Amino acid sequence: MSTLVVVKKNGYATIACDSLSTDGSITVCPENKINNLKFFKHADSFIGLVGWSNFNDILENILNEESMDLEFSNRATIFNSLLKIHQKMKDEFFIETSEDDDQPVESSQMDGLVISPKGIFEFDSYRGVDEYSKYWALGSGRRYALGALHVSYDSGKTSEEIAIAAVTASCNFDDGSALPVLFETIELKNV
Repeated sequence: MSTLVVVKKNGYATIACDSLSTDGSITVCPENKINNLKFFKHADSFIGLVGWSNFNDILENILNEESMDLEFSNRATIFNSLLKIHQKMKDEFFIETSEDDDQPVESSQMDGLVISPKGIFEFDSYRGVDEYSKYWALGSGRRYALGALHVSYDSGKTSEEIAIAAVTASCNFDDGSALPVLFETIELKNV
């Protein structure tokens, strides 16, 4: 349960998330948990996840491994990096890849958002990658965040202000999300 958003506007991209962790019906407030960040820096990109918190540990471990040769700058490099990550997750982290009988490929069991100097992207558990022109949101608070993004995008606000407002709106209505908002902003290049 989370809210994760990305916003691209006026030469900048922002990724923002809530900071609540849950374990079933137990909530772990941000002031009690130090490692409550839901996105990670890799080179000049930030990669965020929603879903099972143990995937944050797995992804952080993989991103820190220099031999992986991962890149998250555009749709093609994100897709190729997800293929490498999926194989490593199967071989070394023993993830369960099945979700149902009708799935076309193995699941990586993680969904996320990426900001890079070249844009904003979403990836799904089957390693599909989509690029967005303005904004996108994931997680249990996604609907509230998307509404707030839609309403505030054409205002005079920056990408950072819009992203923070969207996660804040989500935290007001989604019981799986809570303040404070954590965020990072990067400058876009050649966009």
